[in-house]
Amino acid sequence: MALQLGMSQRTYCRLENGESKLDLIRVQEISRLLQVEFIEIVEAKSGFSHPTNEIVPDKSIGEKNHNHYERMINFLIEENEFLRNIIKDSR
Repeated sequence: MALQLGMSQRTYCRLENGESKLDLIRVQEISRLLQVEFIEIVEAKSGFSHPTNEIVPDKSIGEKNHNHYERMINFLIEENEFLRNIIKDSR
């Protein structure tokens, strides 16, 4: 995974252990490589569940894009919760 992300094994281990912070771009890369939805990683913190690990915005994407990502993430979280409730109620 480290090789596919273009980073050293040590750097990747730091991500896994919560010693380094993830930015949105890196989460998108990981989701693409794992072939899972971006929100699945954000919600489940797949493999990145260390309590000190935070997902932080990539400053290079600009404030407008950052705000867009935040709105998109919040919408997807709400949609996910809505769909979970539908599934739960149908059981």
